[in-house]
Amino acid sequence: MRRLKVVVVVAFATVAVAFSGCKKEDPKTTYEIINNGAYHESTVPYLDNTMWEVIVFQYIGNDVAKQENIKSIKYGGGTSGKLEISDKIEKIKVSSKLLPIESSIYSSDANYRLYTVSYLFIEKGKNNVFEIDDKTMMSKYRD
Repeated sequence: MRRLKVVVVVAFATVAVAFSGCKKEDPKTTYEIINNGAYHESTVPYLDNTMWEVIVFQYIGNDVAKQENIKSIKYGGGTSGKLEISDKIEKIKVSSKLLPIESSIYSSDANYRLYTVSYLFIEKGKNNVFEIDDKTMMSKYRD
């Protein structure tokens, strides 16, 4: 009986050591841009409040460490989907154009790039959601 107890204890100890060696992965840090802007009817094709040529500027301190390009995010709740981000990134800022390159007036002065005035500060290990709508403050200037 004593030998059985020793074998059982050794078996449990072996299993415990094996599991303690398995490192639990830290949850991934992700972000998602959601365009909650309402549909805007227009005589200009594509000018419907879709965000075109989206650029996500990723910052470490005050320096842009990386930028991510997204073709478009549709109005009415369209999303970029969850995008993985480095744990070193502290904040992001979003930029987009009013019209896509397919527009006949793409190169006009009216199709300037807009930037969010505020930053989204990144929480490590979470999905960080940046919602943009008709009330989001936008500027023609990045900083």
